[in-house]
Amino acid sequence: MIKLPRLELLLVLVESYPLQSSGRPRLPHRQPFSPESGGGLKARLCGPSIARKVQEADSDMETIGVENVARIAALIVETANFAAVKHKDQRRKDSEKTPYINHPIGVCHILSAEAGVDDVQVLQAALLHDTVEDTDCSFDELTAAFGEKVTSIVREVSDDKSLSKEERKRLQIVHAAHCSDQAKLVKLADKLYNLRDLERTSPEGWSEERVKQYFVWSSQVIKGLRGSNATLEKLLDEIFVRRGIPIP
Repeated sequence: MIKLPRLELLLVLVESYPLQSSGRPRLPHRQPFSPESGGGLKARLCGPSIARKVQEADSDMETIGVENVARIAALIVETANFAAVKHKDQRRKDSEKTPYINHPIGVCHILSAEAGVDDVQVLQAALLHDTVEDTDCSFDELTAAFGEKVTSIVREVSDDKSLSKEERKRLQIVHAAHCSDQAKLVKLADKLYNLRDLERTSPEGWSEERVKQYFVWSSQVIKGLRGSNATLEKLLDEIFVRRGIPIP
């Protein structure tokens, strides 16, 4: 299992250590980072808090190795790009019709920034978790691009679209407790993102009752995922309390 600094650091590192056409990282002399130091990607993404995280990550980078960190960063970006291409024509069901890719990126960000997950394969699976279920992507294509382990996590969190919607929902409840620890993390973050989205705005055509039932069903799925990440579970419980839904 590969561990890495937080996801927001990787976006900074991609610019700091770009890949040459040969695929080998180019490692220029790294100047101390300051949020006031200039433009580019770092200036757009990094306020003082992330700047401190960059500095705090120095010891981790010394342990992992700058070249390895750069390669991990490139791998995360490659995975995000793959998902973006697959979801390019899709939109969320909210009234704003937000780009669908916001969702997998948001799930990945929840895992990295809020849950403290630093397992690269989990973050990749989060970015890819809807590619087979909702696009023309196949598990074979995922395996060829990202390997068997990432694909196996995606497989665990993917519904079988040949089944009825009610059966798919039932199986999510049944299978939740039997998922791998890595798949449970992706499912928790996925549910948290979706419930936050529902609190923000209802999908077009959804009644209040349908929204309520989604919260109730989600709580039943999450019951089987408990014990995976206390932070995510606490955030989900806070939502259930606000909605008046018993904590499972």
